[in-house]
Amino acid sequence: MHKIKICGMMSEADIDISSGADILGFVMAPGSKRELSLERTKHLIKYSKKYDVKTAVVLTSKKYSEIEAIMSTVNPDIMQLHYLPDHAMLSRLVDSIAYAGKSKTEICVSMPVPYIPETDVEGFVSETSRVLNDYFERGVEYIILDTMAPLNNRNLTGGTGITHNWNISAQIVKLTNGKIFIAGGLTPDNVNVALRVTSAYGVDVSSGVEYNDRTGKDPVKVQKFLDEVKGLG
Repeated sequence: MHKIKICGMMSEADIDISSGADILGFVMAPGSKRELSLERTKHLIKYSKKYDVKTAVVLTSKKYSEIEAIMSTVNPDIMQLHYLPDHAMLSRLVDSIAYAGKSKTEICVSMPVPYIPETDVEGFVSETSRVLNDYFERGVEYIILDTMAPLNNRNLTGGTGITHNWNISAQIVKLTNGKIFIAGGLTPDNVNVALRVTSAYGVDVSSGVEYNDRTGKDPVKVQKFLDEVKGLG
């Protein structure tokens, strides 16, 4: 059974609507339109405990002290870093912050996949798979393959709402020994195809299940997304 993560929880209503997923994501990334304060994140994670669902806090901070303070305050099930930490930082996280709560906290990191395929696709796939296997061996539980795409003269790594070449992700999935999620531009209408192509462990969605005006999660879209994924078995 493929796992489902719905990210960008902003309210109790979002949580209620998305509670059929396996993981709910809470964004604490400065500049994100879904950014939550520390107290708001703490409150919403506590509210989520009424459901049988894991919680993930999405962070962009690369400062150990900041990550440690957030983790010890909100105590999520998963610490999701929206980047690949260096080996020294990862080692510190595995040794200490990963055990900040009463039980072991899982670590998730993100790996960008270019919207426009690399010229040397085979080389990109080989090197990316090698790097990801190394992270799994060092204690990472999940890795998210998200789209890197140009927007406003910048290369955004994730949160673009744009799909990437799933055939590239499929090759990476095949060559890695861990739990990989696919993200970027997923919707109820394309998630079935994304999973059939990639055979990924799970999928991560946010804007694809929101109202068109981005005011919150759309219960119709969320339910259709859940049904499409669970229908694959």
